[in-house]
Amino acid sequence: MRRCLELARKGGKATQTNPWVGAVLVHQDRIIGEGYHMRYGGPHAEINCLSSVKEADKPLIADSTIYVSLEPCCIHSKTPPCTSAILANEIKKVVISINDPNEKVDSISTALLKKAGVEVVSGVLSEEGYRVIAPFKAHLSKRPHIILKWAQSADGYIGKRGKQVWLSNKLSKIKSHQWRTEINGILVGYNTAVTDDPSLNARLVPGPDPLRIVVTDDMTELKTKQVWTDDRPTLFVGDIADQVYKNKECVHRPIVDGDLTGILDLLFEKGVHHLLVEGGSKTLKKFVAADLWDACRIIKTPTVLTSGIRAPQVKGKLWHTQKLESDVIEYLTPLNKC
Repeated sequence: MRRCLELARKGGKATQTNPWVGAVLVHQDRIIGEGYHMRYGGPHAEINCLSSVKEADKPLIADSTIYVSLEPCCIHSKTPPCTSAILANEIKKVVISINDPNEKVDSISTALLKKAGVEVVSGVLSEEGYRVIAPFKAHLSKRPHIILKWAQSADGYIGKRGKQVWLSNKLSKIKSHQWRTEINGILVGYNTAVTDDPSLNARLVPGPDPLRIVVTDDMTELKTKQVWTDDRPTLFVGDIADQVYKNKECVHRPIVDGDLTGILDLLFEKGVHHLLVEGGSKTLKKFVAADLWDACRIIKTPTVLTSGIRAPQVKGKLWHTQKLESDVIEYLTPLNKC
């Protein structure tokens, strides 16, 4: 199952709104096939897994166990249902990490398999299974999968007001740029765009740059910053007038009483299915207050600022830490979504 979950994550943003799923076929403790959902509209993990079995091993399929990170589908969509493929191959045992949260599939596939005489085991490494499909659960709600990220000092500050402050070390910066290649959109607020004048690209690693999104109610000073003056596409959203200038787009989506749904609806419509929110503190706190986040990555540094802008406070479950020289990255999930 750990291999299934490892394979599932390879799907990345290529799966768009489809879930990340991995599958492994095992015959007498030997893996004879494996696969994952590679792209939106393409074959599912189970089909890729079965297709990967070598010709010499195909007679073993019926006596094998298939492990799947997510309950196999039972609906006809862009591809045939995976339950049909499992039954057609006469596989007698299926091991699942978690049930599909899609109400059209949830437990229905499991019931169909059991009715056909297939042994089904569920709940294997379920906690990690839920983390893997967090993007899919967000997409079922018609919004992007939202990752909050910031660096903070040892005494809990995110920066100095009106002043650019670098906290994370070189390795953490490289890691941050890797994250940028894995998402469709990167979002910051007005103060971050003006004070830091960031390029918000992935220049430190190979890979595509995300769409830049700036939340603002004032365009005046922004028009002197990189997000406006360079040649990269940028989307500006907030209490501003609709406008298109070259590859810059301004869309009127004001935030009223902390309601971010208008902005998130717009981003989802534009194909931003994986969103990284990088700052600043006010913007991050709006997402926290609205309980609109699915993952949080906090880079804790040894730097001491003594004063400045306080880092956001989140209540989440710490499930992983990563040490990069002097920095430690904490990975959290919301308590109500673990």
